[in-house]
Amino acid sequence: MNEAALHDCMADVYAKMGDKAMATAEYHKALELFAKRPKGLSKNAAVTQAKLEMLAETLNVARIPDGSYTSSAFGYVGDVKATVRVRNGRIADVRVQHTENLDAGASKSIP
Repeated sequence: MNEAALHDCMADVYAKMGDKAMATAEYHKALELFAKRPKGLSKNAAVTQAKLEMLAETLNVARIPDGSYTSSAFGYVGDVKATVRVRNGRIADVRVQHTENLDAGASKSIP
């Protein structure tokens, strides 16, 4: 495992533990190292950048009214539609609909 991927994994652990500051620092270290790699390997950096942005956009779900919220974004093949159901101040369910050929299990593991 290369050093950039290791920092990315450590950031994931810190994020899971709720230590936003350490997670942010580790994601930044990973991005610095990914920037030194050949351009063909930029997908890893893009994923790390997305995780860093998501971490910065911490959402207080407890303040969101109960209901279903749907959004979509363009994927590789077509639109990827995500529906999040909030109940009693918590995310109760996440559904992902897409026509992608391969999602590497993301529609099962991310929710």
